[in-house]
Amino acid sequence: MQIFQWLDNARKKMNSTGITSSELDSLLLLEYVLSINRASILAHPEITLTQTQITKLAKLLKCRLAREPLAYILGHKEFFGRDFIVNPDALIPRPESESFIEILKKQDFEEQTIIDIGCGSGVLGITTKLELPSNTVILSDVSDKALSVAKQNIQKHSVDCRTIKANLLPASIDANIIVANLPYVPINLKVQPELNFEPAIALYAKDGGMELYQKLWSQISTKPSIHFVLTESLVFQHNDMAVIAKSAGFLPDSSEGLVQLFKRKSS
Repeated sequence: MQIFQWLDNARKKMNSTGITSSELDSLLLLEYVLSINRASILAHPEITLTQTQITKLAKLLKCRLAREPLAYILGHKEFFGRDFIVNPDALIPRPESESFIEILKKQDFEEQTIIDIGCGSGVLGITTKLELPSNTVILSDVSDKALSVAKQNIQKHSVDCRTIKANLLPASIDANIIVANLPYVPINLKVQPELNFEPAIALYAKDGGMELYQKLWSQISTKPSIHFVLTESLVFQHNDMAVIAKSAGFLPDSSEGLVQLFKRKSS
């Protein structure tokens, strides 16, 4: 079987199961198995695949057709131009979450203590440290398994970040800035099949998706050292987030996509 034949077959099968990214996904699977880049694949579609390659591709394609996320199949995901380790112990990084980094860079924070709460694979905290290196960055999560993934990514990117296990805001840390991408998907919201492979604890929340954010804002209200808070939620939840933030003494400062920046009210 030649590359172009496998590509055509894989695309058709993915399309039939409702996978809208069939062309890109099939190319990424080939990249992974053949260890060559997309440009080379597209330039030489006549290359004949070995039986070993065909067998491996068939196994990976079967996983993708079952709607397993491509990032879990390949074991990595790009975020803000860097490659991160991912597995089913932590949520897959989303492009929408890059707005956290864009907002932080616009504020140009220096020599602050920043906590990435609910860090998962650690992409937000690690990227923050790489983009704004003068700041102290701490990664926090309630899941030991997620923290293990975060530690692997800290080592991969050789950054000076420490991790701490905590249920939301660590009581022992006096932070200045909070970065929080907590579970916010309402339990009754219909989602794409791929989400069934991701840890539910990192996705869903009660009270219309606001349960954990309500708890976090309550904790934040007792910490006068915190001056800025960044959160991610669905756009239709932004008004609710602003109401909760106001009760904790914070007002909306700016937003970008799903991410909101809140600033402590002046006394």
